[in-house]
Formats: sequence, structure tokens, C-alpha cells
Amino acid sequence: MMSRDSAAAARTDAAVACLEAYRLCQATVRHCLEDPNRQDGASCALELHDCADVNLLLANLISRNSPHVPQAAAFCAEVTRRTAESFSRIEHRDPQLRVAFAACQRVIRTCEELLSGRQAAARDSQDEAVEETFPASDATQLTSRL
Repeated sequence: MMSRDSAAAARTDAAVACLEAYRLCQATVRHCLEDPNRQDGASCALELHDCADVNLLLANLISRNSPHVPQAAAFCAEVTRRTAESFSRIEHRDPQLRVAFAACQRVIRTCEELLSGRQAAARDSQDEAVEETFPASDATQLTSRL
């Protein structure tokens, strides 16, 4: 089970990573639109706006300690992963995309850590409920299947 301190640290790390990704995605939008060598500037900008928005949403929900953080973290990880994947083929040639790509990777990791901690806590609470309801031998068998 994740301790309160480590859960709070994971939430803080995720919020900081999300705010940094938001900032870098917004900066990269301008870069994509102003780069005369980019043929896909508009689609690049749209994808970055989506990524920025979902990261800002998650940071705000974390700061309010919202009960919707797990759902938002899963969605944020998905959108951010798609954005990073779309840039993975070209980011090495473009320093601005490289920085945005790295920020996206950090968000994906922190969202996964945030979700794994939340899921571990949920499993621990389920295990406790099962142990209170069933004899120890049954609880061990049942929780191993959960």
C-alpha cells in the first residue's frame, strides 16, 4: 500500500509534470505554426493543444484533490502518449519537439505511477474487506485471483 507521503509526492510530481508539459506544448504550438518547413503545422498544433489542455485539466484536478483524478490521469496518459508517438518519428530533428516529447514522456510515467498507486490502494482495501469476511485460507485464495 502506498503511504500518504508517497501518494502525496506522486500527486505533486504528476501535477508539476503536467504543468511543465502544458507550458511546453503551448510553446511548441507556436513553433509548429511558425516553422516554414512544417507541412503539418495545423495538425501538429491541434494535437499539441489537446495534449496541453488535458495536462492542465489533470494538474487542476490534482490541486483540488478531486475524486476524478484517476479517470483524468488515465485519459491524460492516453492523449499524451498519442502526442508523443506522433512526434517520436521526427522529434530527434527538431529541438523544440524533442523538449515537448521529453515532457510528454515524464507525464506518461507520472500518470502511470499515480494510477498504480491508486490501484494498489484500492486492492489493499479490497483485501482487507475480504479478510474480514472470509476465513484466512479462503481470503488468500480469493485475493490471489483478484
